[in-house]
Amino acid sequence: MANAILDFLDLSPDGIVSIGETVSLFVESDQAFEPAVTVTFRGFFTDSAGADQELTFSENLQAVPATARTAGLTGSRISWPANLDKGRNPAAEATDCTVIFTVAGVGVDGRRVGAQSSDKIIR
Repeated sequence: MANAILDFLDLSPDGIVSIGETVSLFVESDQAFEPAVTVTFRGFFTDSAGADQELTFSENLQAVPATARTAGLTGSRISWPANLDKGRNPAAEATDCTVIFTVAGVGVDGRRVGAQSSDKIIR
């Protein structure tokens, strides 16, 4: 797995993302991703009964080349219409939910490439 940095660029200054808002994920890795990537989302929230909950789901998204910020790495950008499992987790959408991302795909040379977020989005 590449040592990657994911930045969430289309956020408001407080880091809050609304369901339905498009978030632009910026990924740096040792090689560029081919366009088809799978992004796995892990969300953590407290339900209305006060119990800690976790949700996990994946989406097939598209990566496009982007200018890297770090010398020696390549950049890719992935657009994601923010959702918490496409509406199947209304309890998560009703409260603050911390979301962590993992991106997996194939690099331009055919090797598997992966990246995990070091940042979080709070809904």
